[in-house]
Parts: sequence; C-alpha cells; structure tokens
Amino acid sequence: MPRIDERSGDIIIRIVYDGMPEAGKTTNIHQLFASIPLQRRGDLASPDTTGRRTEFFDWLDFSGGFVDGRRVRCQVVSVPGQPQLLHRRTYLIETADVVVFVADSRKESVEQNRESVSDLVGLLHRFAPTLAAAVVVQANKQDLPGALRPRTLAAQLEVPLTAPVIPAVAHAGRGVLDTFILAARLATDRVRALVVGGTELSPLTEDQSSANALHVAMVALEDARSTIAPRRAVGHEAALALVRRRANDVETARACEIPRPEALLAGHVWPPVKGRAAVAAAMTGDLEVPDHAADWAPDAPIEIGLEGGWTLHSSARWTFPSESHARADLLAVVRRLLATPELVPEGRAMLIAPDSGAFRLWMLTPPLAPLAARLLEALVRRDVTATAAVLDDAARARTSLVAARGDARAPGGSAGVALQEQRVVVLAATDGGEPVDEHLAALARRVGEGDAEAALVMTKAEQLSGRWRGP
Repeated sequence: MPRIDERSGDIIIRIVYDGMPEAGKTTNIHQLFASIPLQRRGDLASPDTTGRRTEFFDWLDFSGGFVDGRRVRCQVVSVPGQPQLLHRRTYLIETADVVVFVADSRKESVEQNRESVSDLVGLLHRFAPTLAAAVVVQANKQDLPGALRPRTLAAQLEVPLTAPVIPAVAHAGRGVLDTFILAARLATDRVRALVVGGTELSPLTEDQSSANALHVAMVALEDARSTIAPRRAVGHEAALALVRRRANDVETARACEIPRPEALLAGHVWPPVKGRAAVAAAMTGDLEVPDHAADWAPDAPIEIGLEGGWTLHSSARWTFPSESHARADLLAVVRRLLATPELVPEGRAMLIAPDSGAFRLWMLTPPLAPLAARLLEALVRRDVTATAAVLDDAARARTSLVAARGDARAPGGSAGVALQEQRVVVLAATDGGEPVDEHLAALARRVGEGDAEAALVMTKAEQLSGRWRGP
C-alpha cells in the first residue's frame, strides 16, 4: 500500500523484485543503480549480505514524478530467494505496490518458476484480496540456450493473464529499464486510483523510511520468531518417524522364508496372472528389514523392503498349520479387497508360501508414496505448491473413500492412502482406521509444533488449496 511521508509530503511506493533463487533479482537492482542518474537515486544497500546471495534484501531508492501535486519516491527492493528465508520474502512482498517476478527463461527452470509464481499469487491475494499488487513478469536470461520465448514462458508458468511479460538479459542490462519503468508506472497508476477513489493514504511507517530501518525491523522480527517459536527444522528422519511408529518384528522377518515366484503353486497367488508377474518383478535384488513398519501394515506386522520400492508384509497372525487354512484366509482377504476394487492398487498381490513347516500369507505392495509421506516431504522442503497439491489430493481421497466405503477412514489414515496414476488407492488389506484428512491435519500440526517455517508453509498451502476440507 502506498504511504505518505508526513515530513516531506512525498508519496512512497515500493516495487519488490521476486523470483526463484538466482533468477537475476539482484542483477536487476545493480543494473538499475548503474543506469539511474546519481542526482535521482540513493545508495545501493544489501544489509548483512557477505557472499553472492542476498540474505535480507537489496535496496535502491530514487525520486520519480508527481501524483496529485505530490512528489513520488520509489523504493526498489529484492527478496532473498532461498527457501529457508521464506519468512523474509513474505514480509517484503506484503509491502509491495508492484511485484516484478524475475523468471529464469530456460526450460529446465519452468517447474521451479511455476512454484514461485503460484506462491506469489497466493500471497498477494491473501494480503490484499480486493486490491492486490500488480505483477510484471521479466523473462530473464533470454540469451541462454533453451530459453523460452516470453509469452511461451508466461503460459507455462500460468502467470495472471493481465501480467505484462518483458524479455530481458539482465546481466547485459537489456530489458532492465523497460521492466522497471513499466512497474513504476503501474505503481503510480495504483496511487492515482486510490486518490481518485477517495482513499486516504496511510503515513509512512518506520520500517519503510530507509534501508537501515527496514533491516532493523526485519532483524527484530527474526528475534521475535526465535523467542516465540525456536526453529527446530524437521529433517527427513524426524518426518519419517511421525508416520512409522509401529514396531516391526525384525527377528521373525529376518528368519522368514522369502517367497520365490517359481515356487508359488496354482491357487496360492492372487490375482492369478498379474499377481505372479508382480512377485517376479519385485523379488529381485537385496532385502531390507526396517525397525518400524508402515502404519497401514497388518496387525503384529512383519515388513520387508524389496529393491525398487516394493514392500512385502506378513503378520504373526498370518501363519497357518495347513495349506487349507492358509487358502481360506487368502480368500477372505481377497473378498474384502474385491468389495472396493477401485481402491486396490495395481500391482497388489496376495500369496501363500511355505515357512518353517507352516504356511504364511504375504501381501505385496508396489512402490507408492502415501499422502502422509508426500506432505512431510513437502514440508521438509518448504514447498508450498507441493504441500497444496497434497491437500487437494487428500480432499479427493476423502471423496473417493466415502463413495466406495461410506466413510473416509483408512488404515493408517493418510499414511495408508496414495495416488496411482491419479487414482486413489488404499495400501492396506483391512478396513477401518482413521479419516484420511484428519490424520493429515494432525501430522501437519505435529510438524508445526517444532518448526515455525514448516507451519507457515502449511498455512499458505491451505490458502492456495481451494479444495482442502481438513479440520
């Protein structure tokens, strides 16, 4: 929102340069510093930046034209692009009158650019839903091999249709002034619209008065965050521990006779053809016996990991003294699975194999990422777009489960549900359990208790995800 400097009467507008890491934000600021006449600009500032990467922001201010008889001063600020500095980026974007999104135009950067754009649009509408800041897209690095043409890039990034797109080679100064001048005019137009509409501009706040004051405010914010919620980053092992809590019967698993595809008798594998093929595909390479079994594993679980991500499960309750008893239980499990065939993953197999003079029932599961694992991985990476996608998929999973079973429960909750080629599948062979969306929400809360940044990512993802219906 534009501000009024009550001491000078100047209108203050802010243009924030945003974008993925190393897209060229700082390069734009340096090129502007070299291009704008000395008498119209202030000094270039990059507080607490000791290396090549911006840590807080880059700052440049200059005097512009006039609006409603008042002089306009423009603050140009770039955000840090590193994912771990997301909170600083958010703080700066909230103050923007116009955002210049600097995009790396190369094909291999499209996905990361798209995630940043989606995040940016969500933030702008969150901060100012009725009068969000304008967005200008700079298609930078047009000189590099594989660079997409500006409009092609914009279409792939799914930027707002109203956002102008300007080609640039920032390191050579091409397109830098064009981008800045357009952004400044859009910001000035916004001021005029507010003034004509009768909006009274708010007075300049202390943290908007200078680069030093902004840095002091952001450092104070860091201190407050550390006091209120000390950051204890959730790592991959800690995240995994949130969903893998059940003890695996390691000794029994290591002593088991592993089923061999060629030894499976007719009637001992389901489905008869695809099941045998799945066993043949999975039973290659080394085996791994984890300390903990998946939450969707059968009661009293025995879990063995196979090469390629396949999983073999049995149970202390899945051993039988005779082949006929084992077949009866196999048929009971198959009937339960066929009650909702749309939820059975492709590659699922149930089989009987001899084990130490008895017969053991096994369940084979293809390599699939449960919703819970995907959520935790996205939060570990601080990936807002991926987190929002998991929330959308959880809402879809709830709908599929209710349609097929009458309720949203699944063994292991969101740890027992996955997507396979966009189809919702249940990984367990049993019924009951916990509602998938409630389980996902509980996991997110547990992560947020120890990691304020991951909690922020989750909050932003909920706002971006229009279909999330978690508690």
